[in-house]
Amino acid sequence: MNIDSLGTVRRNRINDCPHEPEKLLLKRGRGSYDYRLNEYSGIIVFKWTDNKVVCSESSFCGLEPMKAVKLWNTIQKRKIDVTCPNIVSFYNNHMGGVDLAGMLVELYRVPLK
Repeated sequence: MNIDSLGTVRRNRINDCPHEPEKLLLKRGRGSYDYRLNEYSGIIVFKWTDNKVVCSESSFCGLEPMKAVKLWNTIQKRKIDVTCPNIVSFYNNHMGGVDLAGMLVELYRVPLK
């Protein structure tokens, strides 16, 4: 159908896709990632470590280019540079509209009859 999509996914929804265990990703530290690509459908399933492991899928956006973002480190009490894949930065830049739409629907719910 040629519909581009990008979004987060719950961990229990990607059980069929073998990834590295989350404990291993957390041991490797912030910025570590693991991904699998389905070449037939062109969908990438992706895990990235921030404070916790974040799972996402995309049908049009890839890992490259990797960016360096500044994130707060509570142990060092300062911002540190962490490598961030294109999927995560693209999602963070464009998720505001979805959150705003959800908030407005909740605030101004129309009673159904």
